[in-house]
Amino acid sequence: MRDAFLSTLQKEELFMKVILKENIKGVGKKDEIINAADGYARNYLFVKGLAVEATPRKLSKITIKKKCRKF
Repeated sequence: MRDAFLSTLQKEELFMKVILKENIKGVGKKDEIINAADGYARNYLFVKGLAVEATPRKLSKITIKKKCRKF
């Protein structure tokens, strides 16, 4: 019911981009960039060391790493 009242901008603020540091069943694979709920990311993924926040610098490192794997 709450989602019906939230604007598109507000819904986007409830999620954050994170980079997974390990494979997590039902979530994603290592080095994958996902949109995770803000609370899930901060209270579970970051605390357990399973993910890091996707900053521009970290995103560029992941992109380079993925390109290197193709060769």
